[in-house]
Amino acid sequence: MFDYKRRNGQYIGSNPPFGYVKDAKDRHHLVIDPDAAEIVRLIFSLLLKGTSKRGISFYLNEHGIPSPSVYKLEKGMTVSNKPDGNTLWSGRMIHTILTNPMYTGDLVQGRFRVKSYKVHQIETVPEEEWVRVADTHEAIIDKATFEKVQELLLRDTRTSPQGRTVHLFSGFLKCADCGRAVTRCSGKNNVYYACATYKSRSRNACTMHSISHARLEAAVLYAIRQQVHLAVSYSEVIAQINSAPIKKKPVFPTGRYDSCKRT
Repeated sequence: MFDYKRRNGQYIGSNPPFGYVKDAKDRHHLVIDPDAAEIVRLIFSLLLKGTSKRGISFYLNEHGIPSPSVYKLEKGMTVSNKPDGNTLWSGRMIHTILTNPMYTGDLVQGRFRVKSYKVHQIETVPEEEWVRVADTHEAIIDKATFEKVQELLLRDTRTSPQGRTVHLFSGFLKCADCGRAVTRCSGKNNVYYACATYKSRSRNACTMHSISHARLEAAVLYAIRQQVHLAVSYSEVIAQINSAPIKKKPVFPTGRYDSCKRT
């Protein structure tokens, strides 16, 4: 019965994702909760601007924005787990929201399950086993934005213990020799990037090579400008080709000519 309802695009959960409520006319359909949806959009926006998940939680807590459980209690909604003194946002809460495909308007159910009737532990279900029905409710986050966020989350974008903003090249740099990540280092007067394998794992696994942040930034900027220049040049060439007059090839009548005969 549950599986049939899932595949039929009916929401069967007890508590909708933060940002949605059950439709008063149909409890198997989700509608947007405007106030909560604005918080969800803010979270996605902050990550796209370079704020880490930890930094987002700090921002929300410092601005007095209620966490999902507190928000639902304030609105008189049902919550699965009442807050036991810990009412603040955390990086884990932020991650849960950022990775929930339900915000794109697709009904995605069966992502988690109880391990067994004896062991009441929740385990993650492989994505290929999820029950997904497209466009069953109004989206809070468009699909392109959601996919962009998923790409950013896959990168190694950790911040320092006191940091809240992801650095410019965080998660993008790889060592050209060993292929592993490049780490960001701070000297007395400069910032540079060095091979993490050589620096932290083994001096025999790679070689010591580094580049300053200023030099790397200049090189990347130059490469971007070159790509833009090429793109503009190609556009101009294509425009000239498209605007050029069409020249028709001469059509010769069929037949034999005496002047072309061999002598």
